[in-house]
Amino acid sequence: DAGLTSWIGCNILEPKAGKTYVVTAAASVTGAIVVQLLKARGATKVIGIAGGSEKCKWLKETLGADGVIDYKSESVSDRLGVLCGDGIDGVYDNVGGAMLGTILKKMNHFGTIVIGGWISGYLNGENTQAVENYEMIMARRLKVQGFLCFDHLGDSNDCWGELGGLVQAGKMQVKEEIVEVGIEQFAKQVKRMFVGEKKNFGKLIMKIAPEP
Repeated sequence: DAGLTSWIGCNILEPKAGKTYVVTAAASVTGAIVVQLLKARGATKVIGIAGGSEKCKWLKETLGADGVIDYKSESVSDRLGVLCGDGIDGVYDNVGGAMLGTILKKMNHFGTIVIGGWISGYLNGENTQAVENYEMIMARRLKVQGFLCFDHLGDSNDCWGELGGLVQAGKMQVKEEIVEVGIEQFAKQVKRMFVGEKKNFGKLIMKIAPEP
């Protein structure tokens, strides 16, 4: 579940005032919740990385991200240098691969990286991108933690209590894309989420089209 996944990841990150956080695939349903939850919990600076100007505009103007990076048209490394001049303290990573390798170079000592997904490898099989700058984990004394929400189902009530309260207070928004398709189109629609083809963003909901 995207809500519980986001909530657990933010618990691991333990956002604090004065710290800088980066969220990859920030316009996904999980990434968008993480951006908003980090801000709600007091993070001073939250930077979202997404593909496309429309997604980046939504992150900044609607969700309140302090800065955005369009990986399709900008150098992630250069933009991180500008937006995170004092380094990065925490990362919620949904992408892995080259993206994570770039971020590792910008991490502050004793920073935390949460691995919530690995989009770069979902469709690539044996061609999954390697993570460069791996030595930074040791050199910067980083904490890197992966997790699965199934291990935290007992925390669901606390999660929904916090997220539900934020929604009611108007401090949490989720975007949905509802697509009406036949069964034979399901795989194609799911693939759109992982290869950057989604014109819209947020949570993809597929509705079974009626038979002709």
